[in-house]
Amino acid sequence: MNSPLFDTKLVAALMSPPTPGYLALVERMRMSLPFATALPYGGEAARHLAHFAERVNDLAEDELTELYEVSFVAEDASDLLRAARAIEHHGCAACSQALPVLQRLLEPLDGARNPFAALFKGLCCVMLTCRELSAKTAGPGIPYTTCPLESS
Repeated sequence: MNSPLFDTKLVAALMSPPTPGYLALVERMRMSLPFATALPYGGEAARHLAHFAERVNDLAEDELTELYEVSFVAEDASDLLRAARAIEHHGCAACSQALPVLQRLLEPLDGARNPFAALFKGLCCVMLTCRELSAKTAGPGIPYTTCPLESS
């Protein structure tokens, strides 16, 4: 698979605190969404990720950084960053670590109509699909095989 939407480094960067260039990553992800919808598991993820891109489109980078900082208490931001780093370094093998973090943070964000809720919903869709696909193809003692998060 060669879709930037499921590139491990892009997923990890979108989960990480915004830095200069974050909005360019959001745009890169947005541009890949038409390709993702064609994938058998990409439609739901693409819908949420497009919503996130639309919601943050008009924000300046400093506003996005401020939104991130007010959205996450220090412990949550640390958990999110650890999950992002795990995904960056271990791809699908980190889904089991990252998914509970995203799911725990999702409910309060969704209730507050925070743009990061749409991002996390999309990433949860990607990770749940990853686990489902790899569970179908994994053999005994092999927890993961092909992963939508890993570029090929």
